Amino acid sequence: MATKREALAATGPKKARSPKAAAKKTALKKSVPKEPGKSALKKSPKKPAPAKPAPNKPASKKSAGIRTTVTGASVDAFIATVDSDSRRADAQALVKLFEQVSGWPPKMWGPAIIGFGAYHYTYESGHSGSICALGFSPRKANFAIYVADFPGKEALLAKLGKHKGGIRQCLYITRVVDVDTGVLSQILAGGLAQLKKMWPVTAA
Repeated sequence: MATKREALAATGPKKARSPKAAAKKTALKKSVPKEPGKSALKKSPKKPAPAKPAPNKPASKKSAGIRTTVTGASVDAFIATVDSDSRRADAQALVKLFEQVSGWPPKMWGPAIIGFGAYHYTYESGHSGSICALGFSPRKANFAIYVADFPGKEALLAKLGKHKGGIRQCLYITRVVDVDTGVLSQILAGGLAQLKKMWPVTAA
């Protein structure tokens, strides 16, 4: 029996394909789209899940219950509780100065703030309230003065005398004699004028 090699030799060499036939076969292979394999499907990026909105946290009972409001308590009786003659005299001098600038009588706001007038605010969140337009509080170490920021306040603070803070926070003075009360009057008037541009301001 003839071997496979001998049989192939007897039939002669295999005929080569013509260039046209080869090109036609190649074109047919390219025209058939290939299905994506498993690896390609695994690499396809996944669409990110939509972000969940953060839940609104309710205000704590402690913060919701704290409000500084007019109490109706006596300002003179409060000043009488200040711990020294010199500080009581300074508190009375500040009352007179604030009253001259604002045109309003002093009133107690909460247990320890002497306030003058009131401004009534409403934020974009819907939160609203009222607080003294000007005010001060005699503390153990100093007097905390509540006055709004306004253009030019920083330049006036530079002329005020010995103090701390005053921009984006309370203005602190230790003694009235340490500051220029004329400059302090300008600061109070500037803060009050700025509030009137922003919110309704009343005599409380």
